[in-house]
Amino acid sequence: MTDEDKNAADFGGIIYRAARQHAADQMPRHDTASGLLRLRDWVAEHNATEDKAVADQTASNATEDMADRPPAAGLFRRWRGRRTSRPKAQAAADQTASKAADAAKDGNRALIVLPGLLLAVMLALFGQLIVSTALPSIVGSLGGVTHLSWVVTAYMLPSTITTPLYGKLGDMYGQRKWLMIAIVIFLAGSALSGLSHTMDQLIMFRAIQGLGGGGLMSGAFAAVGDLVPPRERGQYMGGLAAAASVAMIAGPLVGGWITDSLSWRWIFYLNMPVGGAALLYLA
Repeated sequence: MTDEDKNAADFGGIIYRAARQHAADQMPRHDTASGLLRLRDWVAEHNATEDKAVADQTASNATEDMADRPPAAGLFRRWRGRRTSRPKAQAAADQTASKAADAAKDGNRALIVLPGLLLAVMLALFGQLIVSTALPSIVGSLGGVTHLSWVVTAYMLPSTITTPLYGKLGDMYGQRKWLMIAIVIFLAGSALSGLSHTMDQLIMFRAIQGLGGGGLMSGAFAAVGDLVPPRERGQYMGGLAAAASVAMIAGPLVGGWITDSLSWRWIFYLNMPVGGAALLYLA
């Protein structure tokens, strides 16, 4: 046996003797068996206390480790967010592509309808301007010089009254639909005005023409607002304004030329092919 073993054995013996001495001091001298039982219980209690302290320390360390880790709900949310972020991005891309396709479709449809809108604007201005140069010939053919001013007034009054009405109906049921209805009424009044045989008939048929004329100008500009996206709307509005300018300049000249070359009745018949072409483009 080495010196270290001897020292360990002596140390163990010392502890054992100290424990026996302590137990002997705590127990009555006359009951050795009871003292041994109490020594056993004391050792067991001491060991249990140490085991409990070790278990509490282990549980505390485990709790601190769990606190440092992210919660499971957060992990699930992050995983779910990563899983759903790609479908959401794909849905946003699809929605953007759909809007771009719709805008392109609306732009193509607006280009198809644009000639009809230009012709509608020209019809509205021709109804006001082209007749003024033919008034002397009309009075010479139908008479009724005292009612001459009513040829123009009978058109302007219903045209002014029905303009907001066409705007409201267009908002409710569609601008293009009511623009086409206005063109049909305007063409019916033009045809009847060309067939007039008295000044009273001409005034009445001009009023019918004015009922349709009230929806031509407003309907054309409102239709552009419905068909064209706001970014490109200025270009189409500029085209309609240019057509209006051309009609204001050419209207009196064309009216005078037709009256001298053909007859004053043809200033109303001229509206028929122009209005028919506008209906074809708008249909």
